[in-house]
Amino acid sequence: MSAGTFEITLNELKIDKGTKASGGKITNVLAATLFYPSAGRGEVGTIKTITIETGTVSFTNSSFENKILFKEKISGNTQIKFKITQTIELTDMEKFVVKLLHNVFGAGAKVASEAILAGVTAGIGNVLIGAALNTSIDELLKKMFDEDYKQITILGEGSIYLKAANLAGATTTMEIVLRCPDDIIIATNRQTGGLESFSPTQAPRDSADNTLYDTAKEVIVNKGDPNGAIAIEITEV
Repeated sequence: MSAGTFEITLNELKIDKGTKASGGKITNVLAATLFYPSAGRGEVGTIKTITIETGTVSFTNSSFENKILFKEKISGNTQIKFKITQTIELTDMEKFVVKLLHNVFGAGAKVASEAILAGVTAGIGNVLIGAALNTSIDELLKKMFDEDYKQITILGEGSIYLKAANLAGATTTMEIVLRCPDDIIIATNRQTGGLESFSPTQAPRDSADNTLYDTAKEVIVNKGDPNGAIAIEITEV
């Protein structure tokens, strides 16, 4: 069975229909999960905050810390799952990071995670969770998105299967299509000019202020529709 250590980095993230930064408050969250890369490693997860202003973000000239997803030993077969969520304000993202790291690593991580927030607020927006988890990234995300995160929606998700033997000794570039797991509505916020995403059961239709969103020009993306892509590069090191 072939095995080696591989760096998996971001090349590009593209969202066809979704959120657009406005007023410097809006960001998106990319969650990547590597399933059973090697024996004893059930899941390794990465969570990044990314500002999407034009629909496409290139990481070609980004720093290593911004584009790295994983550096892991891969033996046999594995799978990577990607998920990109709608915007949340940075203050909520900060709370999310602290709570997430606390859940993953225990109470001892609280001080360390608060220190990481200095990097998050400075725009680094990159938290690596290099651990075999007892629970999945999806379950952790659901736990974190409690009553304060009711309007978090998923703009797209996708996955790809990898085989160590096919990756050995070369640099491989792959593109993964992202699809909407559920219907979403995209409307313009009249106050900020930013695009915001919602499920059909959420605002803007349920908004207390029906004049806040330009629902006449809203866009509906149906469940299963493609809504962008993510390009990655895999190199054996």
